Amino acid sequence: MADHATHASSHVPDTYFFDGGTFEPLSGRLVHLDAEVRLRPKTAGVLAALLERPGQVISKSELVDRVWGGAAGDEALAVCVAELRRALHEGSTSARLIGTVHRRGYRFLSAVSTVPLQPPARSGHGLVGRGPALDVLETWWRRASAGERTTGFVAGEAGAGKTALLRAFVGAVRSREVVAIGEGRCADRHGAEPYLPFLDVLASLAHGPNGSVFQELLWERAPSWLLHLTGLVPPEAVAELQRRAADRSSGRLRREAAEVLDAFAMVVPTVVVLEDLHSADRATTELVAHLAERPTRSRLLVVSSYRPDELGSARPIAEVLRTLRGRRRCEHHDLAPLDDDAVVELLRNRLHPAEPSAELARQVHARTEGNALFATTLVERLIDDEALVDRDGTLVSRAPLGELGVPRNIRDLIVERVAKFDETQSHLLLAAAAAGVEFTSVEVAAGAGSLTGPGTAPADVGEVESRLLDLAAGSGVLDEVDPATSLDGSVTARFRFRHELVRDALHEQLVGVRSVLVHRAIGGLLEQAPWGAEREPAVVAEHFELGLDDARAALHFARAADVARSRLAPVEALALARRAASLAARPGASLDREVQLGLHVSLVAATLAVHGVVGHEVETAVRDAEAIADAMPGSAGSGRARYLFWSIAFMAGDIRTATARLAALEGSAAGAGDDLLALHIENARTVTSFAAGAPAVALGHAARFRALEEDRSGSVGRDVATDEIAALNRSSMGLASWLVGRPDEARRVAHDGLRIARANGSPALVCQSLWPVAAVHHLRGESRIVSRYAEEISRIAESDATSRWRLVGDVFAGWADTSDERGRTTDGIGDASGIRAERMRQCLDALVADGMGFGRPFHLALAVEAWLGAGEPRRALEVVDDAISASESTGDRWYLAELLRLRAEAQLAISATEPRSRRASLEREAAAMFAEAVELARAQGAWALEQRAGSGHSARENADARSTWSRVSATPV
Repeated sequence: MADHATHASSHVPDTYFFDGGTFEPLSGRLVHLDAEVRLRPKTAGVLAALLERPGQVISKSELVDRVWGGAAGDEALAVCVAELRRALHEGSTSARLIGTVHRRGYRFLSAVSTVPLQPPARSGHGLVGRGPALDVLETWWRRASAGERTTGFVAGEAGAGKTALLRAFVGAVRSREVVAIGEGRCADRHGAEPYLPFLDVLASLAHGPNGSVFQELLWERAPSWLLHLTGLVPPEAVAELQRRAADRSSGRLRREAAEVLDAFAMVVPTVVVLEDLHSADRATTELVAHLAERPTRSRLLVVSSYRPDELGSARPIAEVLRTLRGRRRCEHHDLAPLDDDAVVELLRNRLHPAEPSAELARQVHARTEGNALFATTLVERLIDDEALVDRDGTLVSRAPLGELGVPRNIRDLIVERVAKFDETQSHLLLAAAAAGVEFTSVEVAAGAGSLTGPGTAPADVGEVESRLLDLAAGSGVLDEVDPATSLDGSVTARFRFRHELVRDALHEQLVGVRSVLVHRAIGGLLEQAPWGAEREPAVVAEHFELGLDDARAALHFARAADVARSRLAPVEALALARRAASLAARPGASLDREVQLGLHVSLVAATLAVHGVVGHEVETAVRDAEAIADAMPGSAGSGRARYLFWSIAFMAGDIRTATARLAALEGSAAGAGDDLLALHIENARTVTSFAAGAPAVALGHAARFRALEEDRSGSVGRDVATDEIAALNRSSMGLASWLVGRPDEARRVAHDGLRIARANGSPALVCQSLWPVAAVHHLRGESRIVSRYAEEISRIAESDATSRWRLVGDVFAGWADTSDERGRTTDGIGDASGIRAERMRQCLDALVADGMGFGRPFHLALAVEAWLGAGEPRRALEVVDDAISASESTGDRWYLAELLRLRAEAQLAISATEPRSRRASLEREAAAMFAEAVELARAQGAWALEQRAGSGHSARENADARSTWSRVSATPV
């Protein structure tokens, strides 16, 4: 054969190795930092020229002459260099591998070798998470190189990294020992030449190390194959080969290939790599089986990759795999998706020296589900789009990864794959993509019917389900998951796209009127029982939004906001409510005022949950909703909305605004005929009158509330809504009773409200009802009872994670402790009381920051008493001035007379430390304030506060007035 073979050897090496990558000049395959790129021929030629003389400047003219034969300009060269830099992930101003020499040319900056620059390390191949898989291949190779014929299969979905794994394995083996490696790739093309992958294998062996030996063996043992290897046979030898290869049966070809490979493996251990065996023709798969089942020993390893989801019954390799695995004549390894740690390593390798955040790694893994190609491409997209930002020393994404869309090469890969399906299958997949990442056959049937034309009926569910099951079994696009059961017991198959990116790429293909019709059809299905229960309202809303039905989308987004709020997700609820309001405001929404008001009420409630009662966000939302309510007086919906607006003002402690909104509520709900709304209005009258400083008026409204409450309970029975409002009404009624001089009734009524709240079971309602109980016992001077209820408030609030009520409990507890210490002479008592008073003030500041509204003047009064008890009248004076200012600015005046009395007491205490000339003036001011307190209490009908203020006024003239003030203030009325 030596006389007849044309040796194809050249000075071009098989592979160049450089920092972070490898390049194969014959194939144009570049692998760098876990990314594989197939370069265009001209671009590969430029890179080969630079790698051939690393460190040296290669002029532009030389590069043009070598790559284009001089028939190009600098522009063509610049385009190729730009492509190389993108592939190597660097820019012209931050070059690490390709340097520009101004006006001269380019040079390769890294060290280059035709063997690995260092002992092969798996990380050097850019692989992450594939250590166990490489170990498996190494085990197969050790057995084969020891003479035990080995055939192995690596299975993995498209993009799993099978090619990168095999490249890393081949590179590692080649770098450390003498080995012959033949590579071929199967092509799924109609009419492809039989044995085509093996022709590539034999050609690469003939051109590789010991290629001349292999060519001799071909001449001797495989003449039929040699005829197909272009360039290896001189013209004068063709006739002789044709004579020797007259029998061209498939059996002879299999026998010749097996003999020549085994013979060559006796000379040098041999690895045959076949990629994408699922696309192989029958002849190729039969040859693989023949090699695996030969009984002779051989230093031959045949390792093939394939996609298990492509193994339909028509694929020749499916039968071969079953046979070989059944006879235990092959090895097999399933290449799993990358795990969390591998994705972190991939990000670190690519983003070095920057550090990816744990959240970024989590998002990449979730978005790609561990598919190596998807993960690598997504990271490149993040870099190219400058979508990463440094936050606290780690990189995070500027926006959710789903908003970036599908990287182009992944989209092209998916679209090309789906293009192989028939029209019906394509319609089903598009409808499934519209339904979501996970979907039922019922949804797909509803959507698929819209793809065949406007107004068409949904496809037959049974047929759709059957076809989806077929796709799940063999397409590699879908998986069947647990079935869905509806409210009426119906069961339907449920599926999931294998990758979220696959779903998104398909959904991007659904555009125009087809998208509108499909989403409307699916939304209409989910809107109805029983299948509506299978999806969140937000999902239904998004279907109608994509279906350009703004009105229905707005309604379902509002429902979704209410659901989110009920499960304590206020931020999500607010975002959904805003989407509802935005859609409702569009010209085509055409919603009546009642519905619009309901949407805005949902927005007010969601805003309240996020921002609290104090702030411009809530005020803005209420103002917009009030504008709609103004246009629809006399309706129950308007009345219920205005009750919410009133309650927000009251909770904020803005009694003046609450009074104005109460008037609007009374006018709007007149004649509405809603007994629950009437109950709410009477409650609003009770608490507003009480807070404004009219306890007798409040008790009159409370009496009417009790009558309405009994009527409603008699007609519909006790219900949650009635119990909640009844418990709150007892709060104002109890405090109002104490103000008018009925302390026993005050205690009874407050405890009745607590009883109702405890029966209701809501922790927030129990805390709300414990507050008036503690307040009444405080007014009665019963500090130990106050301490007990303060402890209960704190305990419930702690278990319910309600910081505001926990702070309220701490304030009451502080008052009870300082009240117990008043009048004692033990050393250090004053210091302890001062510490408690300071803690109370800190709690009050926190309550204000947390949005405390109603009750602020009263709570501040507790701190005033604590500072006076601690012997710190000047601190008490500062706090009481804050309380009086808050009372005057908000209209929360029910405790104002007591605040005036406490201010007079503080001034009297301060006067004792002043010179005689100053003391008289302060005492006169205190007397005037006592008189003002008495007058105000009398005008309000607050007999108890009038008695307190009057007692303080009389005590002013006593020498021990400042030591007896606490006993006076604590005396039950």
